[in-house]
Amino acid sequence: MAGLLAQAGTAPKTTAFRAYPHRDFYKLYYLAARLLFPTKKLAEALRLTARTFFPIFKSSLLGRTMSALMGDRPTTLLPLLARAYNLSVEGNNHEAERAGERAFLWRCDVEPVDWYADTFTGIVEGSMPADFPAKITVEERTLAPGGLARYRFRIDW
Repeated sequence: MAGLLAQAGTAPKTTAFRAYPHRDFYKLYYLAARLLFPTKKLAEALRLTARTFFPIFKSSLLGRTMSALMGDRPTTLLPLLARAYNLSVEGNNHEAERAGERAFLWRCDVEPVDWYADTFTGIVEGSMPADFPAKITVEERTLAPGGLARYRFRIDW
């Protein structure tokens, strides 16, 4: 991992990967991003890699079923995506709230991973239907109780 961080020009942090609940996922994710996009900065490579998660998931039997239930409109998709996050990532908290006809506010308390905003942006971009391109803005990043990072994103389409 130190080699990947050095290649990306990013200083290593003092938090060991074993301290993160999703350490195995993160290791594979960082390696995949560097292998798939070797000429991109790490943050951009992570965003581009994350964009592939939902489309690949949608091609599976479970993904097709879940996609049918979630719908293909941002107004139904985003709240259900927040719920899926809450069910699948223990200790994190996500909520999506309408902020206008074509906007949502997404609030979350998550593991303090340096590239969370890039990863989240890629996942939302990959989950949005092609005719609803998303513009995602980080409006807040602070510390939350329990050593988590608190984010507030605005998603417009």
